[in-house]
Amino acid sequence: MEEPRPLASESTAETTTESAAAARRADLRCLALLAVLVISVRSWQLTHTEVASRDSISYVRIAWQLEHGSWLRVMPSSPQHPGYPLAVLAMSLPVRQFFPDDLPRAWQISAQLVSALASLFLLVPMFYLGRELFDRRIAFWACVLFQCLPTSGKILGDGLSDPLFLLFACSTLWLASAALRSRSWPLFALTGLAGGLAYWTRPEGALLVASAGLVLLAMQLRRTWRQSWKNVLLQGSALSATALIVVSPYMIVIRGLTVKNTPNLMMNQPRPDADWEKRLRPQPRTNDDKTSAAAPASSLFAVFMGPGDRTFENLAKDIVDVGGGPTLSPAARWQWALKAFCLEASKGFFYVSWLPALLGLWWRRDRFGSVPGAWVGSLVCVILSALLLRMAEKMGYISDRHLLMIVLFGVYWAVAGVLVLGDKLALGAARLWPRLAESGWTRGRNWSVGLLLFLAVSPLPRTLDRLHAERAGFRSLGRWLAQHTEPGDYIEDPYCWTYFYAGRVFVEGQRDLPSSTPNCFYVVMEESSNRHPRLVSLQAAVEHVLKQKAAQIVHVENVKRRREKVALQVWKVPGPYQWSPLPALSGQRN
Repeated sequence: MEEPRPLASESTAETTTESAAAARRADLRCLALLAVLVISVRSWQLTHTEVASRDSISYVRIAWQLEHGSWLRVMPSSPQHPGYPLAVLAMSLPVRQFFPDDLPRAWQISAQLVSALASLFLLVPMFYLGRELFDRRIAFWACVLFQCLPTSGKILGDGLSDPLFLLFACSTLWLASAALRSRSWPLFALTGLAGGLAYWTRPEGALLVASAGLVLLAMQLRRTWRQSWKNVLLQGSALSATALIVVSPYMIVIRGLTVKNTPNLMMNQPRPDADWEKRLRPQPRTNDDKTSAAAPASSLFAVFMGPGDRTFENLAKDIVDVGGGPTLSPAARWQWALKAFCLEASKGFFYVSWLPALLGLWWRRDRFGSVPGAWVGSLVCVILSALLLRMAEKMGYISDRHLLMIVLFGVYWAVAGVLVLGDKLALGAARLWPRLAESGWTRGRNWSVGLLLFLAVSPLPRTLDRLHAERAGFRSLGRWLAQHTEPGDYIEDPYCWTYFYAGRVFVEGQRDLPSSTPNCFYVVMEESSNRHPRLVSLQAAVEHVLKQKAAQIVHVENVKRRREKVALQVWKVPGPYQWSPLPALSGQRN
């Protein structure tokens, strides 16, 4: 049987029409322009960050524990995969030399630098993935759009695992597309390697390798893509073997597929140590040295299902009484999940770019017949969408961060759709106003560039907004607590920021800390218009707990957040007590 020739893509056809050297120079010019854009945006964000993100504190905590504890103990008990915390730990080693007396600041910058560098390196696989799927022009503008959209652009400069994951994930998609086109088993081996590294960062990395393998098998159903089963076995073995070599050590250490609590809950396998961070927080010592823990709050930047949600109110007729109280019926939960998913997807595309993405999928559907790599990204997005819908229905929670892979793959089709739309608008202008032929308004390229510039520039004010500006005041409040409390004093902080900037993350788990006499609780409160459902119980705590325990306000930080004046309060609760002065917030999950 004659071996099939490697598949041709639009980018390879483009390269054949110009010299290889000229093509490389053109690609490098595009990457250089993109690098200038990314360095400028990330530099602005690094110097205009109010506080670390809440999840960033969790990653810093893991990195700190990895440095000072046994990896065999920390990895299986931590709530996140270790890829990003390990990168933050490595980055902190030189950064801490510049901030020897300010650990919170040093670790915040370390986490953001890892993300910033990852977003810079992301340009390479993302650009060449676009070259595999389409051509140089679409690859360039897709990179620009992804870096400028608020959801992706702000996260790429924040101290989160997503930029590093996207770097590995996009590398996997690029290598998979090249491997499927060239039928090269070494490229399949590199695909498995990149997918394994993505899994070390987030569990979704396993979807990338699985999707590449499924597409490799499905190509046998089409005559023009078919090859000998011997080659398929060789390529599939290279893909799976390298992936298993990378991920197996971690799976053996954690004795499972993932440590993240949400996937385990979805599989009805809750982790008994899911409150690891809670148990690490220093507790007031009692005579019998027993401790009581207060659970940490989860991320505020997401959509939660709850009584305050309009969907809950509109679907009141579907509420059924189960056990301890009212809840949504299964049909209503799925309806809420679909609505929340569509809302977050729309936010991810900045409410506009999703439309040209859908048009691009239809107008350029020919790519699915000539580029097998297009099926890999599409399959990942379909599986991920189904999992996110299930998560939203079961957990009552979804965030636009979860849809970043869908946004990344979707921007290629959005740019492709805009290019076709530009040609159609130019044709319409030529028919309606023939006299404009010499002005350039009848050229499709001009229309396309104008539309792409609008899609990229219009969200920049949101993207370049000060990171977490709505949390102004918490850093200075944390520093006040660091100066006016003992390391052994308990800080109950549902917002996490003052707890972090007071340096408490770096003394967690220690039993020999100095403590004031008697032991004191310090409770951080905020008086503002923020009515997040996770924090509503705090108001009741102030009225019914703090005042009852003779608590008093010892410090107030007045800050202005845009047009709103906010008062941050520190309540001092005299002790000692064997309980946390505030009730645990409802609906918490890691």
